[in-house]
Amino acid sequence: MRIKELDALRGLAALAVVFYHYTTQYDKLFGHTVGLNWQLPYGSFGVQLFFMISGFVIFLTLDRITKPMDFVVSRASRLYPPYWSAIIMTTAIVWTFGLHGEERNLFTTLTNFTMIQGVFEIPDVDGVYWTLLYELIFYCIIFTFFKWGNFKKIHWLIIIGLLINILNSTVDWIPWKIQLFLLLQYNHLFSAGIIFYLIKKEEINKQYALSLLLCLIAHWMQGELISSILVTLFFVVFTLFVYGKLSFIAIKPLTWLGSISYSLYLLHQNIGYIIIREIEAKGFSPNIAIFSALVASLLLAHIIMKTIERPCQIWIKNRYKASTP
Repeated sequence: MRIKELDALRGLAALAVVFYHYTTQYDKLFGHTVGLNWQLPYGSFGVQLFFMISGFVIFLTLDRITKPMDFVVSRASRLYPPYWSAIIMTTAIVWTFGLHGEERNLFTTLTNFTMIQGVFEIPDVDGVYWTLLYELIFYCIIFTFFKWGNFKKIHWLIIIGLLINILNSTVDWIPWKIQLFLLLQYNHLFSAGIIFYLIKKEEINKQYALSLLLCLIAHWMQGELISSILVTLFFVVFTLFVYGKLSFIAIKPLTWLGSISYSLYLLHQNIGYIIIREIEAKGFSPNIAIFSALVASLLLAHIIMKTIERPCQIWIKNRYKASTP
């Protein structure tokens, strides 16, 4: 069962990231041939919204499964097939047309198929892949607690993680690798999604309210004003959602964007950069180039979703069910 409001939020988050890359980030890396009269420099914060949605959805998933392996199959079948497809497609196009600074050798490309290349500081095939490592670590943490059956006190575990996050923001004493495996940069966002799910499932209480407050404090402690304001706005949006006040965004264009958001996120960056570069090189305006890259990315994402993402997810789950007593 898909939740239309969440699909719409996914779609908006993905679109924000796409426009950030095609305007602000492209300008920074390569430079548009003509100055743009519009940009979306804060579109990158769509990633923070994705992390909150992941926290919510992961507990929605847990309520529908009974065994740890169910969880593994559910997440692996969701993450890997479209990811592998995106690596192959992006690599083929970058090797064919070239993209300065983004070409990867065979070893790097093959290592990317694991999704854990960031642990070893191996470059990503596409810049957006960095977030997938955080998602994967989050899933591993959740799997560990699920296997141990410790979810009854999850809000206390969240509070401990948030206090470590806040302390580290103050003194920055924890080595980078440990920060990575504890998700200290982003655990407040995943945690907020979890708490919002628990509030929607049950009701608000003092522990949940305290957890959400600590999530916000953790983000504000990171010291970026615009980011903190935007994330606070995301909390407001999630509050509206859990209390049934966000149904007005569940319109077909946004829910469709949500349905292709993962594939769109994986495919849009380097492929889009090449399309923009090639079209601008032919004398067209950056606006036409950006629009062309957007249309191409949406089309590719829809094709991947229809032909690979969903069919593979269904096939893997069915094979798993058939092999499970």
